[in-house]
Amino acid sequence: MSNPVTFVQFPSTGDAMNAVADRSVDAGCMVDLDSFGVPLPEGVVVDVIGLEPVVVILPAGHPRAGQDRVGLADLADETWLLPPYDAGCDDYGALADACAPAGFAPRVSPQRIGDLGVLCMRRFTGDPAAREAPPRRAPRLAPLRARPLLLDLVRAAFEARCFTPG
Repeated sequence: MSNPVTFVQFPSTGDAMNAVADRSVDAGCMVDLDSFGVPLPEGVVVDVIGLEPVVVILPAGHPRAGQDRVGLADLADETWLLPPYDAGCDDYGALADACAPAGFAPRVSPQRIGDLGVLCMRRFTGDPAAREAPPRRAPRLAPLRARPLLLDLVRAAFEARCFTPG
């Protein structure tokens, strides 16, 4: 007899981690932006699956949309749009923290990103002279049961996506 696997998408990272804490799900996955994520409920432990680069999403007609890589300082005068709201993530805090070494505080629109279909993604580059490292995000797993096996499977799937394992 096999056990069915069901995937649930929660409205926020906090909701997902609370579901792990109250044992209504066996495992939860979240993406953490340099520790600007949700405080974990008591008893929930997460493991870093790997690290992946943060990308900037630009309108197709933006002057830098054709470049493979974009430095944060190149976008200092732009108005930033944050991703869809997630009560469990401090998106602005992560962005401000990443922009500070590039010498600016981001100006953020009160609106959030909606339709991603008209946008182009570009990886950020770091500026070694300014000691600016490109921001990265860390997918994390919070499993309750079968921890070693599940963690090994998730890390293998992550590595197959060609990102740097953590």
